[in-house]
Amino acid sequence: QTHYQLGIAFKEMGMLDEAIGEFQQASRDPDSFGACCSMLGLCFREKGMPQIAEKWYRRGLKHAAGDLDGEQRLGLVYDLADLHLEQGEVQKAKEGFTEVYATNARYREVARRLTEIDRQLAGPEKAERPG
Repeated sequence: QTHYQLGIAFKEMGMLDEAIGEFQQASRDPDSFGACCSMLGLCFREKGMPQIAEKWYRRGLKHAAGDLDGEQRLGLVYDLADLHLEQGEVQKAKEGFTEVYATNARYREVARRLTEIDRQLAGPEKAERPG
Protein backbone atom coordinates (compact mmCIF):
# COMPACT_ATOMS: atom_id res chain seq x y z
CA GLN A 1 0.00 0.00 0.00
CA THR A 2 2.89 2.34 0.75
CA HIS A 3 4.34 1.85 -2.74
CA TYR A 4 0.95 2.57 -4.31
CA GLN A 5 0.54 5.80 -2.30
CA LEU A 6 4.08 6.87 -3.20
CA GLY A 7 3.26 6.17 -6.85
CA ILE A 8 0.21 8.43 -6.62
CA ALA A 9 2.29 11.19 -5.04
CA PHE A 10 5.03 10.91 -7.66
CA LYS A 11 2.48 10.93 -10.50
CA GLU A 12 0.81 14.04 -9.12
CA MET A 13 4.22 15.75 -9.02
CA GLY A 14 4.89 14.75 -12.63
CA MET A 15 7.66 12.35 -11.64
CA LEU A 16 6.47 9.59 -13.95
CA ASP A 17 9.53 7.33 -13.86
CA GLU A 18 9.46 7.27 -10.07
CA ALA A 19 5.69 6.68 -10.10
CA ILE A 20 6.08 3.80 -12.53
CA GLY A 21 8.69 2.17 -10.29
CA GLU A 22 6.43 2.44 -7.25
CA PHE A 23 3.35 1.12 -9.09
CA GLN A 24 5.36 -1.79 -10.48
CA GLN A 25 6.54 -2.61 -6.96
CA ALA A 26 2.98 -2.29 -5.59
CA SER A 27 1.59 -4.49 -8.38
CA ARG A 28 3.21 -7.49 -6.69
CA ASP A 29 0.41 -7.33 -4.12
CA PRO A 30 -2.62 -9.16 -5.58
CA ASP A 31 -5.01 -6.77 -3.80
CA SER A 32 -3.42 -3.74 -5.48
CA PHE A 33 -2.71 -5.33 -8.86
CA GLY A 34 -5.75 -4.01 -10.77
CA ALA A 35 -5.39 -0.45 -9.50
CA CYS A 36 -1.67 -0.55 -10.29
CA CYS A 37 -2.36 -1.72 -13.83
CA SER A 38 -4.68 1.23 -14.32
CA MET A 39 -2.16 3.72 -12.94
CA LEU A 40 0.71 2.19 -14.92
CA GLY A 41 -1.38 2.51 -18.08
CA LEU A 42 -1.98 6.20 -17.34
CA CYS A 43 1.69 6.84 -16.60
CA PHE A 44 2.90 5.16 -19.78
CA ARG A 45 0.30 7.09 -21.80
CA GLU A 46 1.60 10.34 -20.33
CA LYS A 47 5.13 9.28 -21.27
CA GLY A 48 4.00 8.70 -24.87
CA MET A 49 4.38 4.92 -24.67
CA PRO A 50 0.95 3.63 -25.75
CA GLN A 51 2.08 0.05 -26.43
CA ILE A 52 3.26 -0.39 -22.85
CA ALA A 53 0.10 1.31 -21.56
CA GLU A 54 -2.01 -1.18 -23.51
CA LYS A 55 0.01 -4.05 -22.07
CA TRP A 56 -0.80 -2.92 -18.51
CA TYR A 57 -4.48 -2.32 -19.26
CA ARG A 58 -4.77 -5.82 -20.72
CA ARG A 59 -2.98 -7.37 -17.74
CA GLY A 60 -5.42 -5.62 -15.44
CA LEU A 61 -8.39 -6.80 -17.49
CA LYS A 62 -7.14 -10.37 -17.37
CA HIS A 63 -6.84 -10.07 -13.60
CA ALA A 64 -10.37 -8.57 -13.30
CA ALA A 65 -12.00 -11.05 -15.72
CA GLY A 66 -14.09 -12.68 -13.00
CA ASP A 67 -15.65 -9.36 -11.95
CA LEU A 68 -17.47 -8.48 -15.16
CA ASP A 69 -19.45 -5.57 -13.70
CA GLY A 70 -16.79 -4.30 -11.32
CA GLU A 71 -15.86 -0.63 -11.24
CA GLN A 72 -12.17 -1.43 -11.65
CA ARG A 73 -12.82 -3.52 -14.74
CA LEU A 74 -15.04 -0.80 -16.24
CA GLY A 75 -12.27 1.72 -15.69
CA LEU A 76 -9.74 -0.46 -17.46
CA VAL A 77 -12.06 -1.09 -20.42
CA TYR A 78 -12.84 2.63 -20.65
CA ASP A 79 -9.17 3.63 -20.45
CA LEU A 80 -8.21 1.06 -23.07
CA ALA A 81 -10.97 2.32 -25.36
CA ASP A 82 -9.74 5.88 -24.82
CA LEU A 83 -6.21 4.76 -25.69
CA HIS A 84 -7.50 3.15 -28.90
CA LEU A 85 -9.22 6.40 -29.79
CA GLU A 86 -6.00 8.34 -29.21
CA GLN A 87 -4.24 5.92 -31.55
CA GLY A 88 -6.88 6.38 -34.27
CA GLU A 89 -8.32 2.89 -33.76
CA VAL A 90 -11.88 4.18 -33.79
CA GLN A 91 -13.64 0.84 -34.21
CA LYS A 92 -11.76 -0.74 -31.29
CA ALA A 93 -12.57 2.33 -29.21
CA LYS A 94 -16.23 2.03 -30.08
CA GLU A 95 -16.26 -1.64 -29.03
CA GLY A 96 -14.74 -0.78 -25.65
CA PHE A 97 -17.01 2.18 -24.97
CA THR A 98 -20.01 0.07 -26.03
CA GLU A 99 -19.04 -2.60 -23.51
CA VAL A 100 -18.87 0.03 -20.77
CA TYR A 101 -22.17 1.59 -21.86
CA ALA A 102 -23.89 -1.80 -21.81
CA THR A 103 -22.86 -2.22 -18.17
CA ASN A 104 -23.22 1.35 -16.88
CA ALA A 105 -24.59 4.01 -19.23
CA ARG A 106 -23.67 6.79 -16.78
CA TYR A 107 -20.01 5.84 -16.44
CA ARG A 108 -17.62 8.76 -17.18
CA GLU A 109 -19.76 10.30 -19.94
CA VAL A 110 -19.49 7.13 -22.01
CA ALA A 111 -22.76 7.93 -23.84
CA ARG A 112 -21.27 11.22 -25.10
CA ARG A 113 -18.10 9.43 -26.18
CA LEU A 114 -20.12 6.91 -28.20
CA THR A 115 -22.10 9.70 -29.86
CA GLU A 116 -18.84 11.42 -30.85
CA ILE A 117 -17.47 8.19 -32.30
CA ASP A 118 -20.67 7.56 -34.26
CA ARG A 119 -20.38 11.05 -35.77
CA GLN A 120 -16.75 10.40 -36.60
CA LEU A 121 -17.54 7.08 -38.26
CA ALA A 122 -20.42 8.59 -40.23
CA GLY A 123 -18.09 11.16 -41.77
CA PRO A 124 -19.25 14.42 -43.27
CA GLU A 125 -22.90 14.49 -44.15
CA LYS A 126 -23.48 14.09 -47.83
CA ALA A 127 -25.27 16.92 -49.49
CA GLU A 128 -28.61 16.02 -51.00
CA ARG A 129 -28.60 15.79 -54.76
CA PRO A 130 -31.36 17.50 -56.62
CA GLY A 131 -33.73 14.96 -57.89
